Amino acid sequence: MPLRLVILLVLLSGCAPPPASEPSPPSESLGACLASAGARLYGASWCPQCHRQLQMFDPESADVPYTDCAPEGTVGFVSACEQGGVPYGTTLPVWIFADGTRLYGVRDPFEIAATAGCLSP
Repeated sequence: MPLRLVILLVLLSGCAPPPASEPSPPSESLGACLASAGARLYGASWCPQCHRQLQMFDPESADVPYTDCAPEGTVGFVSACEQGGVPYGTTLPVWIFADGTRLYGVRDPFEIAATAGCLSP
């Protein structure tokens, strides 16, 4: 390989821009951060999507703020859901954030963390 080509390759190898930094998760558990940010997941015992959403979190995030709107054996929604702004007939699962933002359906934990402000730059 000619010397000029080697020098050019060496010079160009150091010219690549640094990789874009991704936001990193908070030092506390995601569940604790979501709770302190005022985010809450509402679901139901009979809802497979709700179970799927909860399973997307690490076991260490067992403290994800969750309200079961229809525990096994109940009819209708429990009052905690009604009071939280989740009336009977609401699509589940639903995340409700402190600013009133709602995310319906199964969502990526990264999106949930970003919406709640639980990502460090």
